[in-house]
Amino acid sequence: IIGSLIISALVIFPMLIYIQGLPGDYVLDDIPNIVSNPLVVMQELGWVELKQAANSMPRREISRASFGLNYYFGGLNPYGYKLVNIIIHIINGLLILWLSKLVIRQTLSWKKGKATQYPVSQAAYLIALVWLMHPINVTSVLYVVQRMTSLSALFVIAGMIAYISGRRILDDKPVAGFGLILSTVILFLPLAWFSKENGALLPVFLFLVELIFFRFRTNNPLHRKLLLLFYLLVLALPAVFAMYYIYSHPGYFHGSYFSKYYTMTERLLTEMRVLWHYLRMILLPSPSVYGLYLDDIALSTGLLNPVSTLLSMLAIIAALTVAWVLRQKQPILSFGILFFFAGHVMESSFIPLEIAFEHRNYLPAVGILIIAVFYMLDPSLHSRSLKLRSISLILFLLVCIAITWSRVMDWSSTTTLHIAEVAHHPLSPRANYEAGKVY
Repeated sequence: IIGSLIISALVIFPMLIYIQGLPGDYVLDDIPNIVSNPLVVMQELGWVELKQAANSMPRREISRASFGLNYYFGGLNPYGYKLVNIIIHIINGLLILWLSKLVIRQTLSWKKGKATQYPVSQAAYLIALVWLMHPINVTSVLYVVQRMTSLSALFVIAGMIAYISGRRILDDKPVAGFGLILSTVILFLPLAWFSKENGALLPVFLFLVELIFFRFRTNNPLHRKLLLLFYLLVLALPAVFAMYYIYSHPGYFHGSYFSKYYTMTERLLTEMRVLWHYLRMILLPSPSVYGLYLDDIALSTGLLNPVSTLLSMLAIIAALTVAWVLRQKQPILSFGILFFFAGHVMESSFIPLEIAFEHRNYLPAVGILIIAVFYMLDPSLHSRSLKLRSISLILFLLVCIAITWSRVMDWSSTTTLHIAEVAHHPLSPRANYEAGKVY
């Protein structure tokens, strides 16, 4: 009964809040991808029409096919598109509940005698609930085209669950275990990739799980060799090939920077500050830090211009060092830190994308929230402060719910959205332009 109530809450709470944003209209990239894209129009439900929708624009075929299905069942009314996004978001929350349980149990398996003291189910539930209700995810849900982000995350999380489940039974049931492990690259990796390209990071996340929680330990030496072969084929060799391709085709990315207002060096320097801005958005929620447009972030033109660039770089190095050094003593801390930074490897690196978008934290934020909730509820960590920590966690959740509610109400109409955007980001060129059109 308790389990059913928990699942119901994870479904009902987000639905009650996000459903208020359904009347909102399309914005930004929704227009070229859906509204002005005739190939998304599916008049009949058939393989040819579905294939046409999937190939309506280059890449991300699964996401585009889902847009075609949305059109078939509801036309261009954004209501249906946003409703599907909310459902995907809730499914992801339930998957995060499952993933969190597996990760925490595997962590406790290394701490003999403490496994029975830790509230595994409560922690996993709160991780999922905080993530579902966190304001940083609003654009990933109500910005229709970001279904690409949420769908890719769905398949990545499902792949991680399959890997951990297979890894836990590997020694006792090797056929089933390796079957689940192989499903991550045979099934979930293509699904994640064809939803959005950063789904290619699934092998990186799996490697972090193996490195930190399982440590390549098996009862059978052959199983260990097969695991090493698995990562050689799905991670090491593709990484070497990618680096060689980039090295041998220097114009592949450099050419794209000609149309940008920043250089590759400026982007890399700026992203170091942006990553800490993202962390602030996750851990210190405030209405003014969020937004559809984050184009008001000043560029870093050198390590000391501004000086926060150098400080951000040193802080990143320190965080990664801590994660590596404490990977055995504090696996949750190590995993959460590495998961966050790994999740930004593609979109916050040298690839010539926009400087910042909050939806890029849809999956990486999970790592940070796992850290926060796990240690806030850890009874072995200064037991006298456990009650205070628990109350603080509930207050944090309530703040997230309040800000998310406010943001969703802003998204309920184009007028309120753009006026709120320019109020929170008065130096954003895009926010000012859109607010100007409203006025």
